[in-house]
Amino acid sequence: MWFAFKRLALGITLILLTSAVLLFSDLGRRTSGPGSVLKIAILQHASSPVLDDGITGMIQGLAEHGFADGAAVTIQRFNAEADMAVGNAIATQVVNGEYDIVLTSSTPSMQAVDVRTMSYSPFTT
Repeated sequence: MWFAFKRLALGITLILLTSAVLLFSDLGRRTSGPGSVLKIAILQHASSPVLDDGITGMIQGLAEHGFADGAAVTIQRFNAEADMAVGNAIATQVVNGEYDIVLTSSTPSMQAVDVRTMSYSPFTT
C-alpha cells in the first residue's frame, strides 16, 4: 500500500512541476490579460458582396460575444483586391505582425496565411 501511495505522489509531483515549468516559460509571451487589448486581423481576398457580408457577420459575431471593435479588441481589415501577390504580402505582414488572431474570409486568403504559419510555432524562441 505504501509503495502505491509513493508512486501516486511522485506522479502528481511530476505533473505539478511540469505544469509550473510550462506556465513560467510562457510568461513573457502572454499578451492578453486584464486591461490588454486583443489585436485581430481580418484578411479578405477580394471585394464581393458575399465576402463583405461574411466579414460583417464575423465582426458582428465578435461584438455579440463581447469583442466589439475599439472596446476589448482592435480589428484591422486587409483586402488584397484579388491580387495574389498583394494577398501573399499582406499574409506575411499579418503573420509576422503583432496580431493575436488572424481571420480569413476565403480559401485563397486562408491558404496564403497557412503557408506562412507552417514554419511558425509559438513555442520557438
